[in-house]
Formats: sequence, C-alpha cells, structure tokens
Amino acid sequence: RQRVVLFGGGDFWGDFGDTWEWDGVAWTQVATTGPSPRSRHAMVWDSQRERIVLFGGRGATLLSDTWEWDGTSWSQVAAAGPVARYDHEMAFDAVRGATVLFGGKIHPFIWQQDTWEWDGASWADVTPATGPAGRAGHAMAYDNQRGKTVMFGGYNGLIHSLHDTWEWQTYQLAYALPFGAGCGAPELSAATPASARPVLGTVGQVVLTNIPSPPSLAFVALGWNTATYGVYSLPLSLDGFGMPGCELLQSSDRLAEAVTITGPTTGTFGIFLPNLPGLLGVELFLQGWAHAPGQNPTGLITSNGIEWALGQI
Repeated sequence: RQRVVLFGGGDFWGDFGDTWEWDGVAWTQVATTGPSPRSRHAMVWDSQRERIVLFGGRGATLLSDTWEWDGTSWSQVAAAGPVARYDHEMAFDAVRGATVLFGGKIHPFIWQQDTWEWDGASWADVTPATGPAGRAGHAMAYDNQRGKTVMFGGYNGLIHSLHDTWEWQTYQLAYALPFGAGCGAPELSAATPASARPVLGTVGQVVLTNIPSPPSLAFVALGWNTATYGVYSLPLSLDGFGMPGCELLQSSDRLAEAVTITGPTTGTFGIFLPNLPGLLGVELFLQGWAHAPGQNPTGLITSNGIEWALGQI
C-alpha cells in the first residue's frame, strides 16, 4: 500500500497505543484499538502474507503477545511463544516466509540469547546449541541475495557495547553475484538469470552479452578462488599479455567451457549441478571470454566475474 506504519512508543509521561501511517505527504491516525500501549517492541513486514508482525515490548508490564496489522485492523494472533521481553529485534526471511526474532531483555540485568521463528501460525524455538551472546538493542536485517539474516551489535551490560556480526541461516540459498568489470568495446558482460541460479539438481547458467560479431565465439572459465592463479595474485591485469584494460578475476581451473551462441552478440553457458549434500554452500567463480579480432593484439576480451554459491533453493 506504499505506507510507513508506526505503532506505540513512549515518552517521559508513559507509553502510546495508537497506530499511524505515513503516505509520503502526511501522517494519518488509522487505529485507536489494538495492542496495549507499549514501547521498545519489535515490528517487521511479512511480505508474503502482507502483514505487519508485532511482538512484545514494555508497557505496564513486560509483554509477550503477538499481533498483526493488515492495513485495516490489528488482530492478536498468538498467546504462546517467546517469553515477555523488550529491546529485542526481528527480521523477515522472505524466502521461507518466517519472521526471525533474537534476544532482548526480560529484566534490567538479564539479556536473552534465544532465537524464535514465526510462520504466521505459531512460534517455534529454534535456538542453536551455539550462537551469539545474549543482547538487546541490536540491529537485524534480511539479506535477500544471500538468504541470510544479518545481526550486528547491541549491548549486554551497563557499559558493555557489542560490535560483532552474526548471520542466521537454516538453509542454503543459491545465489549469483557479479564482481569486477569486463573489457572490450562494448564491454563483454556476464550475468546469471534469476531463473537459472545455481540450485543443486538443476542447470545453472551464465549469459554473455556484447560478444563481438562476427565471429560470435565465446567460452567461460571456472575457478575455485579469486585469490591466486598459479604464482600470480588476482585480480591480474592482462595489459602485459596483449589485452589492455582486461583482468583475470578468478583462478581458471577449467579454462574453456563452451558457450552456446543464442544471438548475434549473446551466448549462454550452462552446467548441471548434481544434487549432492557435499556441494551445499560451495563457491564457484565464473568469467566469460570472447574472440574479439582487432580490439587488442591478442584478439580476446574478458567479462566481469560471477560468484556462485551452490544451494538448495
């Protein structure tokens, strides 16, 4: 609905229980009934079910109730779940449709270190055997590209501020991220379509564009790292190899995998990724090359790199 939603909060005189929305021009009070007045609660947007999820906070007492706002009214949706707390944080995992909650305070000198997930129907305690120290006042956000909830900082003492970074992940999301730059005129470019990410049991793809035509000849190199190529450090300038402005970006452990030409200046490389548990999370680095007569002494140009992380979904 393109609105910012605000609920509650407190000042010197007490806590509030009103709901307001900001449409980019003006604030409008949209509800006077719903959760009891409170402050230091947590709210997150569930993009799959199109609900604001609110949990806990501090009012007349510590609170452990769960509410959802659908744009029209508030509904209390759970009475059981995490213990009452405040200064906790939540983030929404958009791939699994789960709201992730961590930490907070249940007493001025007790900091929680439990992890909970809300699936829209019930809370589940998913606290791992090891993890971050208990804390409050931290920050959390969901990284859509890598499928991880990222947490930073907070405090767990009167003067003890934290500066550690943690990531929460219950599955391995396949992702493809570009890095570096290509060369050529125009630059040879590599990308992985969202529909062809490196999911195990499927064919991952890299699409090359700006392949010189003619002769429309290209290939892809695959490497296990971006640190070294033989005795050379990466990225390696190819100026001294007759390719000015070009760089080798990955270790090229497999140097020349064929690209299927799909148009005058486009081509696609595809590779089947076996559905083997041992491959989960494995990183692979890909870079395109193309025949480019007359563009430099070697007659070759390179693309940007693509970092693959092999995943389940």
